[in-house]
Amino acid sequence: MKKLLKTLFQIIALVVLLAILTPIVYFAWRMGQPMDLPEFNGLTYYQVREWKKIASEDLIAKYETSHPSKEYKGWGNRLGTCIGGDIPIALFVSVRSVIMAWQSEELRLQLVDHGMPDEPVTFWNFLPSLWNTYEKLTLSDIEYSPHTAVIYCRIQPDIPTLEEFETMKRDHETHASANSQVQP
Repeated sequence: MKKLLKTLFQIIALVVLLAILTPIVYFAWRMGQPMDLPEFNGLTYYQVREWKKIASEDLIAKYETSHPSKEYKGWGNRLGTCIGGDIPIALFVSVRSVIMAWQSEELRLQLVDHGMPDEPVTFWNFLPSLWNTYEKLTLSDIEYSPHTAVIYCRIQPDIPTLEEFETMKRDHETHASANSQVQP
């Protein structure tokens, strides 16, 4: 009896561990694949985050240049205020947020109104359905950006194509290396 309980406990612990790790591993893998929504122009989630970072850095630089006497009084730095934490933190928070949002009937109906297919969720399409919800939430976050209260975080929601992103990235790296050579 004791051995049976021990085995049962181990099976339950393994199932719980898989239930926790599977969405995280799936999301980490899926973030490296081109996003499904056409608004993302074939960019991966990682590329969209990098685009937001570059666009935010450029906007912050313009803001600081045009407002030299404005002192930043926030926690952390301006870029962190605009784009949030790094990918591992964002991944954990994102999966948790999507699961919570996905369980919200009101949010699900809003997403359906914005074009997300209202498909019955089964065991087999649970993670892809969760990912579709996450893409919609990511897009709504980008679309909301020009309306944010923080002036220097108002990037335009014009997501670039892959070619435009590569050009923007190259130009940004060139500009950043030129600035680091000028400053001591």
